[in-house]
Amino acid sequence: MELSNLRALPFYNLSDSQLFSLLRLDKIDILNQNSQLKDYITNIDCTRLLNELNFNYVTDVEFNNKVSAVRDRVELSVIHLNIRSLNCNHSALCQFLDLLILQFDVIILSEIWSTNIDFYLNILPGYSFYYDLPEDSHVGGIGIFINNTFSHHELTEYKLATSPMNRVENIWFEISKYNKKYIIGGIYRHPNQTLQDFTYKLEPVLGKLSSQQLPCILAGDINIDLTKCTNNKDTAEYVDNLLTNNFIPVTIMPTRITSYSASLIDHIYYFESPKNKEYVSVKTGNFLEDISDHLPNYLLLLNNKKQSKSPRPTVRIFSEKNMIKFRNDLQQADWTPVYDGVDINHSYDTFLNILTNAFERCFTLTKLSRKRMKDKPWVTTALKKSSHLKNLLYKKWIKTRSPMHEYKYKTYRKIYKKVAHEAEITYYKELFDLRKNSTKELWANLNKVCSFKKIRGSSNGIKK
Repeated sequence: MELSNLRALPFYNLSDSQLFSLLRLDKIDILNQNSQLKDYITNIDCTRLLNELNFNYVTDVEFNNKVSAVRDRVELSVIHLNIRSLNCNHSALCQFLDLLILQFDVIILSEIWSTNIDFYLNILPGYSFYYDLPEDSHVGGIGIFINNTFSHHELTEYKLATSPMNRVENIWFEISKYNKKYIIGGIYRHPNQTLQDFTYKLEPVLGKLSSQQLPCILAGDINIDLTKCTNNKDTAEYVDNLLTNNFIPVTIMPTRITSYSASLIDHIYYFESPKNKEYVSVKTGNFLEDISDHLPNYLLLLNNKKQSKSPRPTVRIFSEKNMIKFRNDLQQADWTPVYDGVDINHSYDTFLNILTNAFERCFTLTKLSRKRMKDKPWVTTALKKSSHLKNLLYKKWIKTRSPMHEYKYKTYRKIYKKVAHEAEITYYKELFDLRKNSTKELWANLNKVCSFKKIRGSSNGIKK
């Protein structure tokens, strides 16, 4: 039978594992039995990096446990997610990031969509937001949040041109952290496009990037299922093209999982600079998180040389215990010099010294914990616990594919979303309450939430 006729068959586009999963009565364990891509790469190039990945699926709790021991060694951290509309899922994204003890350096979002995009410049304090949107549709687009502590600028020379036959949004940056440079790229490739076209256009860009000899990370929803690399010629050629230019796919297990299928269409590629090989190790994985129908993917570069920690802001803790201590200090203070003083200026100075000393003793400056630095006010401790439970139910359903576990997870998720939404609404109602805030405070709060000011920086004409 000719190849053109085979393409008409209903299961032609399914990989062996997907077809096997459909035909099995007992569902395959997708979390542990999808090694097609890793096996394919290993057969071509037995790379040290791939063997050290220790790739796995993790909940937020499991990720925090893993990272806590190596957080001081994280040289660079990148997370990618196909968010399926930033307008729709920005709250869920903020709540998820708030659960993690690590503040990612770069956050890459695919399919941000164009709806109300300028409202979300400030949803992640401490980051600059850049994006590239499709010209003829509100669906698609790629966005990157970059930590403001890093110097960065756009690299337009790597930008892929979009066309009716090869619709793609992409954005490229050079960033500097600890005086070390990296190239970061984000790509969203629309589905149902010609794969050979995309491979042909990407190849010279990969060649330019590898010639720079800088560590490079490329992430996005490419809409190419890499689990098909063993039985689809075009996919195999695409992977071969990556490997030829020394870009290793480090997301090696499915990122979009449904009740009856699993595909690896969200990718992270890593080009390892020759200078990095001696002291940098790479850790990657997928989060079991249901912000959209795609799983978030992460990459951590761990440096064997301990890095200096970024400075944390200091705060004063106005707890009930400290307030009581402050009142007691004032009651026990000797106010005689204030009352009996002849010189009013001297009496005022004495009063101010007593008050200031008591204040400094009772409300000492304390470094803000790294976790609290990024807390969203409406994400309470109870809400975080509920999110942990939701993720555990999600993991159990993904592993077993049991209708009973699916029902438990989806029922709990529905309740969780309602509670989280109500908590956020309550917070913003109080934030913009006319009875509690002056006009100046209302404008300040509004600017924090949705600023329409352009972010300063060397953006070189990026939409932002």
